[in-house]
Amino acid sequence: AIIGQGTTAVLSLVNFAVVGRFVSPNEYGSFLLAMMVLTATQWLALNAYKEPVVQAKDLGDSLINSVFTFTVGVGALLCCIMLGAAWYLERGGSTPGVGACIVVLALKLVIDTAMSVPNALRVRKLEFKFLARVSICANIAATVVNVGLLLAGWGLLSLVLSQMVASLLTAGALLYTGQQRYRLRLRRADLAVLGGYSPHVIL
Repeated sequence: AIIGQGTTAVLSLVNFAVVGRFVSPNEYGSFLLAMMVLTATQWLALNAYKEPVVQAKDLGDSLINSVFTFTVGVGALLCCIMLGAAWYLERGGSTPGVGACIVVLALKLVIDTAMSVPNALRVRKLEFKFLARVSICANIAATVVNVGLLLAGWGLLSLVLSQMVASLLTAGALLYTGQQRYRLRLRRADLAVLGGYSPHVIL
């Protein structure tokens, strides 16, 4: 965990230095606006559904698939909200480029939300070293992509595409190395468990 935090700090410094050289203040402001839209919607989903998977006394395939299906549905709904925000901001014309950024971040939100269940299964098994390694590798890859795209002249999009790369690599690692196979199946009885563990999110 300490290595992971240190890596994040160093890579953040590298990213900040490179971004300051290649991205204008106006472009960076558009990026921050897109990130604000992501944050305003992601709090409704990110990691909120880990609790029933981590803490449930009896965890079977039915409950896992029900929670996974629910998270995918929530992610898709929040993605639509973000796409609506992207359309609204682009239509105004005062924030050029922010719509494209929000579209990429909306897709990232779907991936991150769906991966909350595979991530929770790792936490339930106390595989924190694996999760730390995945996080470190994803951060390194995101930094390489960000710096590479900035040098290639991609500008604002490089910031959000690098974050998408981190989410895709994390999702790939969780799904490829895991033994669980996920199916989009929802049992009504399992929703009671969701209501018990995440009432603030369900409401």
